Amino acid sequence: MLMAGASLQTEPAAPRRRSRYGDVPLSAGEVESLAKQDEAARRRQRLLQVREMERRVAREVTERYRENLRQLQRAKLKTAHHEHQLQRDLVLSELHRRYQASLQGMGDAQRNARQRIAELVEHAQLEHHKWSSNARAERLRFANASDAERDAERRRLARRREIEINLKRLKELSTKHRIDANVRRRLELESLRRRQHEQQVAAEALRRGMEMEVVTCPKTTPRDVTAYQFTRTHCVAIPEPAAGTVNSTLAQIHARRINSAHKNLQDVYYQLMNGPFSEIDDATFARMFDLEGDVLTPEQHRLLERLASGERAKMSAQEMRERTKRLYNKLPEVLERKRQEEVLERRRQRLAEMREREKRGFSTAATPPKIPHASAAAAQLAKKKKKDRSPSRFVTYGMPLLLFVVGGFMTLSQFVGGKYEARDHKIKSQSTRAFDLEEEHKKITQKLLLDDFELKPVPRPDEPQSSA
Repeated sequence: MLMAGASLQTEPAAPRRRSRYGDVPLSAGEVESLAKQDEAARRRQRLLQVREMERRVAREVTERYRENLRQLQRAKLKTAHHEHQLQRDLVLSELHRRYQASLQGMGDAQRNARQRIAELVEHAQLEHHKWSSNARAERLRFANASDAERDAERRRLARRREIEINLKRLKELSTKHRIDANVRRRLELESLRRRQHEQQVAAEALRRGMEMEVVTCPKTTPRDVTAYQFTRTHCVAIPEPAAGTVNSTLAQIHARRINSAHKNLQDVYYQLMNGPFSEIDDATFARMFDLEGDVLTPEQHRLLERLASGERAKMSAQEMRERTKRLYNKLPEVLERKRQEEVLERRRQRLAEMREREKRGFSTAATPPKIPHASAAAAQLAKKKKKDRSPSRFVTYGMPLLLFVVGGFMTLSQFVGGKYEARDHKIKSQSTRAFDLEEEHKKITQKLLLDDFELKPVPRPDEPQSSA
């Protein structure tokens, strides 16, 4: 800028054009054109100078920047070189330390290896000694086991031979005992049949000589009819009695004369002699009422069939009432109360006497030898039952009871569930006792049981006197 100001101050006052012909003054236009050209040249020159200055300043700045950059790079390179040297020194020192440690470890390993080799050699010697000892013990155990097995086999064979001998002897003994038991049983049965036949012959002779017997049954009261109004037709309804007789405690007794020598009673007598009372069928009891001289109507026949089969009557209530009234009117006349009590007491005493007589005869005929403790227990039980028995237990029942006196044997029964069931507990207990004795006889005569191959004595029942 200073140079431009200096050049402007030195310009001439009036431009002139020089030529070979001298100075030629210029015109105003030429002067102005030349001034403009000079001005443009000066500007161009100034711009070139400014640009040159700028380039020079830029080169200086670039040089300074590059110098600073080189200084920074040299400092950084120096720092990196120093750090690299430090790292290299550290790595070398660590490697040297590891090398020294590995050398020391190798020395320790060599020493330990030498010690381990010595220990392994010693352990191998111990194992070899143990294996040899085990082999010797195994051979010894095998020899002992072989000897023990041979001894056990010899004992087993000897035991088997002994068992076979015992079995053979047991079979012979059991066969002999079975034959003896069968012989004794046959003799006992023959003796029992002979005694039963003798008793039957005696009872038949007694029955032929007996007179007409009385069958008694209690009178049905209105209270009994009310209690059993839904049962079978054997509950006979009766008209209402007088007011004073409704609450009577004792049952009134009706009596009917029955010929004990009648043919229809022989079947019942035969079954009473040859079987338990509960097995008598209803048809046999129905035939007992088919007496000589009594003509039964078809209605009575149907009634007896229903009683024997237990079938309910298919009729209306009115027909039932009429029929019960007709049946009630056909019943025999009522005896006096005193007469009834005397007859009942005499029958009860006679029943007890006949029961005891029959029980003693049955015990001597069919009872095998009794076990002492069982006999004592049975005697105590019979004594207790006899003590607890009520004397009027048969009189207070509401259902009709029948006292049959046939050929000297008395039985008390009741029609329940379509069948006549025995109400005499003595007769039932007697038949049950006979069954128990039969079971005990079977237990005594049963086959021998093998228990640890030992012979056990079998109790032999006493021989009956008849078989001797």
